[in-house]
Amino acid sequence: MSKCPKKIMKRVRPSNTKYIVYLLDISASMVGQEKTMVDAINSNLKSLPKEDTIDIAIYIFNNTLKRIRKGLLDDITPIEYNEYRCWGSTSLYDFSCDILQDIPQSGILVIATDGADTSSEKYTQLQCKQEMISAQKYRGITIIYVAEGDDAVLQANKLSISDDCVIHAQDNDLSQTFNSQHVMDMISQSLEI
Repeated sequence: MSKCPKKIMKRVRPSNTKYIVYLLDISASMVGQEKTMVDAINSNLKSLPKEDTIDIAIYIFNNTLKRIRKGLLDDITPIEYNEYRCWGSTSLYDFSCDILQDIPQSGILVIATDGADTSSEKYTQLQCKQEMISAQKYRGITIIYVAEGDDAVLQANKLSISDDCVIHAQDNDLSQTFNSQHVMDMISQSLEI
C-alpha cells in the first residue's frame, strides 16, 4: 500500500498515452444549441474506446478560453448544461494556436465552431495557418474541424486543415454533426496512427 495520502496521489500517464483536446465554440452565435451541444459532447466522449491511455482536455471558448475538463478518459465526468453558456465573440485563431502549443506530439485537436474568427488579437489568420501547418507537419497533430455554415470548408482551407479532416455540419446542425459516426471514425483512425 502506498504511503502517499490519496488526495495527493496522481495517476501516472503510460508512455503510450494518446491525447485528445476538444475546443468548443460558446460564442453568442451558438445560442439555442447549448443543450444539444452538451448532449453531443457527452455522447462523443462515451463513444471513445475505453482505454486508460487516452488523456482528454476540453476547452470552451468565445473571446475567453476556459478548460472545463482534463484527465484520463476514465476520470472525465460528463459536462453539465450550466457549464456551456453561450455569449461573446469568436477568438478562433488565438485559442486554436495557444492550445496547439500544449498538445503533445501525435495528439488530436477537435475544433467545433459555427463561424469564422471575429475577435482574435494575438494571432492573425496567416499566423494561425502557419502554426497549424507546423503542428500537422512536424508534430503529427491531427486537426479535426467540425463546422457549421456555408464557409466552413473555406475557413478550414484558410487554416490549411486537410479537407479529409473537415466535417461540414449537416443541415447546419453542429451538435448533430459533432455527435456523428463520421467524427468518431476520424478520431478512432487518428488514435490508431
